[in-house]
Amino acid sequence: MPDLGLSDQAQQHFGFLATEKHYRNTELTPYRVRFESPTTFVELVFDGNRSYELGLLVGKISSGNPPFSVDEILRLRRAPEAGTFSLVQVTTREGLATWVEKLAQVFRTYGSDFIAGNEQSFAELAEQRRKEVQDYALERDLRMARAEAEAAWRKKDYAAVVTALRPLRAALTAAEVGKLEFAEKQCGE
Repeated sequence: MPDLGLSDQAQQHFGFLATEKHYRNTELTPYRVRFESPTTFVELVFDGNRSYELGLLVGKISSGNPPFSVDEILRLRRAPEAGTFSLVQVTTREGLATWVEKLAQVFRTYGSDFIAGNEQSFAELAEQRRKEVQDYALERDLRMARAEAEAAWRKKDYAAVVTALRPLRAALTAAEVGKLEFAEKQCGE
């Protein structure tokens, strides 16, 4: 894909990082623009060869942890725009310009403490990510266990119902706990 102008748009809309916040530009390509302070980095990334996704990442330079996305920051701040900035795809120069400007605006509004390298804000964001990953894993496990338990219930294989549901008892609905308890009784437990 041809250069859609990420470098120019990033300089125009994120230049405040250099002029106002004492960041320096450490990478400037058609697909990646990176600004760094002594402790923090802000990076615009564009996958112009496959997905055409545009993203904004923020991280601590010395942490070794994966960077955070702008939509994670917006979820932390409970911003009404949070869903809008996830998986942004652009294919035109105009679209890229519009979205880089929007990213800069929302980042100025909700990300000032991250720009400043605030340790507490990064810790809150890391905790949110940990919780979201944990919640996602629980939902995945519940979906699988419910499917297994439902199939076993239809076959009256109560031991399989117990095996599927017992480890997730605390997250089950009242009806599922009732099924589990019935299956346990049928198994003599």
